[in-house]
Amino acid sequence: AVVSTQSTGCLCCQKCYVGKTITELRTRIAGHRSHVKAFDVNTEVTDENCLAAHLEIDHAISTSKGFNESYRFSILEHVSTPSNLLRREQYYINLVYTFQPFGLNIADPIGLKARLITD
Repeated sequence: AVVSTQSTGCLCCQKCYVGKTITELRTRIAGHRSHVKAFDVNTEVTDENCLAAHLEIDHAISTSKGFNESYRFSILEHVSTPSNLLRREQYYINLVYTFQPFGLNIADPIGLKARLITD
């Protein structure tokens, strides 16, 4: 299995998101994309659907094509073991400062407080 942290940035507003996957990146992206059709403004926003929610709420984009045109994904790091995955995800969330309102991440993966890394 592929174990990695990934990131994406919204091409409309440059807000970023950091996540993790134990599957191939294209499979994880398809999971994010699947939320576009299911999301409506009455749906609770979570880290699972936050990319679809962002497009719908902030940019009035609600199609798979719009999702594909609005996000570019990349692998930040291949992680050696699944047990290190949450820690590395947290590291990148803090490094890039992707918690809302500055970014698109909703939840803190391991319960640490978000802090801006300045060095």
